[in-house]
Amino acid sequence: MTNKKKKTSVLTLVLSYVLSLLLVVLAAFGVVQITLCNASFLKTQVINSGFCDSALSELTENFVSYGSASGFSSEVMTSIIQKERVQTDMFSAVDLLYSGSREQPDYSSFSQNAYDIFSADVESRGYTLTQDVKEGLQLLADTCAQDYTNHVNLPMTAYIAPILTKLNSVMWIPLVIALLFTAVAVVVIIMTESDAEQRLKACIYSFSAGLASCVLFPVIASLAIRLQNLSITPQSLKLLIGKYYGSMLSAFWYFAIMYAVVIIALVITLKMLYKKQSEIYAETKIDRVADENTFGATKRKAAPPAPAAQPAPTAQAAPTGRIVRTFGDPKE
Repeated sequence: MTNKKKKTSVLTLVLSYVLSLLLVVLAAFGVVQITLCNASFLKTQVINSGFCDSALSELTENFVSYGSASGFSSEVMTSIIQKERVQTDMFSAVDLLYSGSREQPDYSSFSQNAYDIFSADVESRGYTLTQDVKEGLQLLADTCAQDYTNHVNLPMTAYIAPILTKLNSVMWIPLVIALLFTAVAVVVIIMTESDAEQRLKACIYSFSAGLASCVLFPVIASLAIRLQNLSITPQSLKLLIGKYYGSMLSAFWYFAIMYAVVIIALVITLKMLYKKQSEIYAETKIDRVADENTFGATKRKAAPPAPAAQPAPTAQAAPTGRIVRTFGDPKE
């Protein structure tokens, strides 16, 4: 192996390592873009985590206890809350978060609706709505509304919203840069390595490393951080955070699948290259054998003929003393 070829092999190895790192960085930025910077992703987790059912169950239990202490039946207390409203208000909280607003969701309508239901129930039972009764009903409605706000809301919105807005506005820049550098690394490998087989192998090694990272990182992260062991209240919020974290880690599988598809395509191309090289080698071998046979036949044809074999000398008969004439009768 010449020095130039050794240098090229070392450079290809280094570029392959750099490409594998770029693929990992690209996957990380991509996951952030499709999860943290995506309001639809959070809304999907609200539905899939069972947040609405859990929040509804907790609020129903709390409201029933409030009603028992205030003289209202469980039917009246549960009538002020519906699952559809929980989901709608949670989606509104998500939209408010991603808009960059530091304000908390306004649930004053919930308090007013609860007050109206309480007032109607009191009047239906024949009681007079005195000022003291009205103040008591308003206090109960405000308590229910505050409990509802604590369940149907995102924590630390005032601190997260500005950061999330800035991240969402600039996250596409490092993502595009990582994508460009990845493409440049592939092009440089193609330009510096003249051997097609080595080029394909270098790319296969790089994408295999990226695939392994996208598969192992979610597993290690899920084992290292177990959110179910953390003390998070209410339970509905714990379910949402756990589902969001797990789905965020699972997003790495999207890039693992993409890298696997690229690897399969590269392996198929490499197999086709091997097949083509084998065919070329077989054709070259056949042509070489044919040339050798043609050359041997031509050489045999051009060679001078071998000299004829000389007959072996025969033994002559000894003279008998009698003369035999060749023509005519013998004379005595």
